[in-house]
Amino acid sequence: MYNPFEWSYHSTKIHFLPQKLMLLPEHKTLVIADWHLGKIEHFRKNGAFLPQVTSQKEYRLIQELINQFNLKRIILLGDLFHSELNTDWFDFVEFLQINYQIEFILTKGNHDILPKAFYHLENLFVVKFYQIEDLIFTHEKSKIEPH
Repeated sequence: MYNPFEWSYHSTKIHFLPQKLMLLPEHKTLVIADWHLGKIEHFRKNGAFLPQVTSQKEYRLIQELINQFNLKRIILLGDLFHSELNTDWFDFVEFLQINYQIEFILTKGNHDILPKAFYHLENLFVVKFYQIEDLIFTHEKSKIEPH
């Protein structure tokens, strides 16, 4: 499962995983970009003939990484949820509750359109960008002044 491409940016070691995830092992941080939870259900609801797929396989993979690397933080680079509310949102909330010790940081994207109240969860923090050392994490290119 864990067969990364390893790279360093300045002093930060970065592991690019084949599952399209990025791991910063020294910071105990996982980075997920454009997850688009609820996308399949959205298209099925709108008439597309797609198989019913759940995100449980993705949650199992993330849980394995949380356990293996003792992760403390997961950065979600925008587009966490695809569009209007559906059952995938409640699965995500349950995942956060199970992993209450993990800090989830969402850099809001253009698809993150749920009402603000939905993002008020104890271990979910919504920000414009997030910085670790010289790395700045955000969903969209913008002018950001590093700390």
